[in-house]
Amino acid sequence: MIITSMNLYEFSEKTNREMGILIDKAGDKKLYEEGYAECMSIIRAAQLKFSPKSPAKLQPPVVEQTVTDKPPAKPQKQVFVEQAVTEPQKGGFCIRCGIEIPSNPDEPYCKNCFVIWAKYENSVYAEKYCHHCKKNRKTSMAKPLCFSCYKAK
Repeated sequence: MIITSMNLYEFSEKTNREMGILIDKAGDKKLYEEGYAECMSIIRAAQLKFSPKSPAKLQPPVVEQTVTDKPPAKPQKQVFVEQAVTEPQKGGFCIRCGIEIPSNPDEPYCKNCFVIWAKYENSVYAEKYCHHCKKNRKTSMAKPLCFSCYKAK
């Protein structure tokens, strides 16, 4: 098992300071099992934020199962329901196209622009608009607010 802070793409390797740890199941079985249990907990707690039409890579990864005393649970079919928002929450703008979306700096893209961004997942890719004020400013997924809006919050 490898636990690392590094995103597995070239940009992280070349521009970020990262670290990781390799846990050998044979060397430390207890630590490996605790790490595996935590990974499974994170996957179970994850929520799909977009419709099933979104790219398949946005869904949780398939993780190897370990042998336990209990037989594995029968896989259940997951049903995803696309919910329509009847009245959009005001106050936010897509940092790529500028359309009005709910104000949430953790999700600064409209659905269409997010699908495009997710192909590359470059959190520092320069975008056009501030998520809060919609002014034409250099923003990114990592920093969706312009300096003035960030400072005001």
